[in-house]
Parts: sequence; C-alpha cells; structure tokens
Amino acid sequence: MEKPDGYDVSKYTTEVFRMFSTDEPINVTLRCENCVMKSVIDKFGMKIKTTSLDADTFRTTVKVCAGPTFYRWVFGAGGKIVIESPIETRNEYREMLQNALNQL
Repeated sequence: MEKPDGYDVSKYTTEVFRMFSTDEPINVTLRCENCVMKSVIDKFGMKIKTTSLDADTFRTTVKVCAGPTFYRWVFGAGGKIVIESPIETRNEYREMLQNALNQL
C-alpha cells in the first residue's frame, strides 16, 4: 500500500492527540528521562527542540490538545515524563489520576 501524496507521518502522529478533543492546541512543557526520547520523537517528530537538563533528563515544549489521549500517553511512560507547565494542564492530569485512584 502506497502512502498518499503529501502524507507526513510526523504531522499525523502529532495530530493524533487532537482526535478526541475540540480544544485548541497549547504549548506543554515536559521534563523527560532520556530513555523516552524515542517515544517523544515518535509522537512529535524529529524537529522538536530539546534541552538537556543533566545526564539523565531533558526538557521539551510540544503543542498538544491536553486531554485524555495526551494524558494516557504521559501515563504510559510510567513516570518518566512529567508535565511541568502550564500549571492548569498539570493540575488537570493530577485530577484525572486522583479520580482513577479513587475508583480502587
């Protein structure tokens, strides 16, 4: 099967986070362990800018529609990706986690 003309896999994977959200994309800053770099690049493409924080972590700012799809992806990293800002997004993620814990 051939890919369609103009198909950009990097753009597609970035936009997957928007599939279930009507919100406008926002800039979200993430602190990540180096071991998740491949996952971050797979999701946001090779053109993302990263800043090394120390030997084990980096920071990046990505444009997403913060919502359940994005939060599931962050959660799937098992604590190796931390939402730093904006604080509203960080708090929304915390609330989603707390609601899930309250179900146990």
